This record gives sequence, structure tokens and C-alpha cells, in this order.
Amino acid sequence: MREPSTPEPLSPGVRGFDAIQFAFRDESWKMNLLVGPVFLLIPIVGPLALLGWHSEVHQRLARRDPQPIPVLDFQNFGRYLERGLPPFVVQL
Repeated sequence: MREPSTPEPLSPGVRGFDAIQFAFRDESWKMNLLVGPVFLLIPIVGPLALLGWHSEVHQRLARRDPQPIPVLDFQNFGRYLERGLPPFVVQL
């Protein structure tokens, strides 16, 4: 179990350029960039799994995890699919 750490203070305002750079700060950004479109090619369940991966990223950001972007791969496809169902239903 991880020890809780003191989070960094939030900076005031929104910086758009930082939001764009965020995806490329992770060392696995190339893998995520290649696997993401492959997920979208799988009918119905692929976009749901990608939505679940986005939910995972948002949860890690809210908890201020030191590694907020997980590697997007097919080993966790089922888990991401489960996580993507609730946001999909909310979007309906």
C-alpha cells in the first residue's frame, strides 16, 4: 500500500499549452498513441475500453498519482472495458 504524499499546490488558472504537453510527458506516450487508434477500430467495445482508460487517467490525476498515465495495452482491455461502461451510460 502506498503512503499518502503531500500533493503539490495547484497553480491558479488554466494553461492550455501545459494540457497539450501533458500527454507527452509520460515515457510510454508512443505506445499509447499507437494503441489508442487500434482500440477505436474495434467495433462498440473498443471505444468503451478507451473511455475506461480515460477514466483511469482522470482518477489518477484526482488522486495525484505520481504516474497518472497508465500504459494503454491489450492486457488490461477487460478492465478498461468495465471502467468505460458507467461513463458511457451517463453519456446516454
